[in-house]
Amino acid sequence: MANFFNEIAGGAEKMQAQFLGPTYNYAKNIKSPKDMNMSGEGNVTALGRDITGIIAYTQLLVEGKGNANKKGSPLGNKFYLKTGGQCTSSDGNKHDRYLYVNNVPTGSLPIISDATGQAFGDFRGLIPGTIGNVGEINPLAIFKGFMQGTDPKCRKLSLKDDKGRSGYFVADADIADLDPCLFGGRNPVSGNEYSGCADGFQNINDIVNKIKEEIPKLQKNPLANVYNLGFGALVIYLMYHLIRKNGFD
Repeated sequence: MANFFNEIAGGAEKMQAQFLGPTYNYAKNIKSPKDMNMSGEGNVTALGRDITGIIAYTQLLVEGKGNANKKGSPLGNKFYLKTGGQCTSSDGNKHDRYLYVNNVPTGSLPIISDATGQAFGDFRGLIPGTIGNVGEINPLAIFKGFMQGTDPKCRKLSLKDDKGRSGYFVADADIADLDPCLFGGRNPVSGNEYSGCADGFQNINDIVNKIKEEIPKLQKNPLANVYNLGFGALVIYLMYHLIRKNGFD
């Protein structure tokens, strides 16, 4: 622990990426309207290109793919974050403790996925990702962190970061909070299972039937209504600014 603070004192900026995580520039991975051949010209050809561009941006926002995506895969980063503490593995040895952070949408949606055990692998865009991040906000996690003790139980995690690295030790309690889709559909610690993850396959009729069964429950859930309202407002806000940026106002 002393070495941790000594390193911070020796150069906080140098330690930022290691202890706060790397930054991710979404704008660099999204094509500009110019790249999409969009313009404000008042002719049918330009209008067709503009409509095609808006469709591509919408696909990026919802599905995470499409012609507007320079990367060709859902946007976001994955990395291991050093905590400065230690944890204890099953053999009794102590290791530097890390957190695994995944900012790439998996298709899991708050409330719906928890209620149905169903993820939506085709919905890995910025909007589902934002909704998923909001759903992960849990004030109780702060208290749980204190209850874990100084050297909580941990295990070596095989999930890879953006650079292909893995094998860092992560506390079992932190692994239990990770999305089951990161593990192919089943969290190894909590046992929570999601079907329909991005790499999996499931009959579309099974998915539709599960959604139909849960809709009446969700309609009575005030929190679900808040999410629906927020989702709609976010879509309108993004489309409004996209249209203004391209000179249609």
